[in-house]
Amino acid sequence: METEPDGDSLSIAFRNELWNEEATAEVDEGRAGVPSCTRGLGDAVRPLYIFDLCGTLSLIDHRLPILSDESLDMNTRWRKFFAECVHDRVNRPMYELLRALYNSNTGEIWIWSGRSKEVWIETCRWLFDNGFDLFYSALKMREEHDHTPDNELKEKWLNEMAPEDRARLVCVFEDRKSCVQMYRRNGITCLQCADGDF
Repeated sequence: METEPDGDSLSIAFRNELWNEEATAEVDEGRAGVPSCTRGLGDAVRPLYIFDLCGTLSLIDHRLPILSDESLDMNTRWRKFFAECVHDRVNRPMYELLRALYNSNTGEIWIWSGRSKEVWIETCRWLFDNGFDLFYSALKMREEHDHTPDNELKEKWLNEMAPEDRARLVCVFEDRKSCVQMYRRNGITCLQCADGDF
């Protein structure tokens, strides 16, 4: 099981308590204390599926015009783009697929997102409010002020995976073309759910 020193892995119990004031304050002050998720089903043999978030689990059409707003510098565009994630709608077919994979064969679900941790709390709340909280065991997001292109960032995460986790990775679900190409170049089956050419 992947263990994140900066607390990207959230336990079910922790997520269930996340929205009281004390838990939210603890996460906001220092994410290092967040426990890893353990399900007790033998992670070494559980099939692993990784889902992208923006454009895959969530619909982001309403946010895309921000990235072409020439009145804003690029850094401001991306910060505003991430901040508007609270208004995303659920991509219902992908939600149903994620739930089915989790329920049908005790598969493990990780979510890897290129979103900045500036919106860590907002992202966790969105996942909780939209019913994802029971199905995923790890959430990974980019560090604040990290402007690494998504495909390079996720390739770094892929290369940092423990060998046993890499071996049980069945496939990745992604919308962004550059990320899809990266996964396939690395020998990973990647199913593209939208055009994602941005």
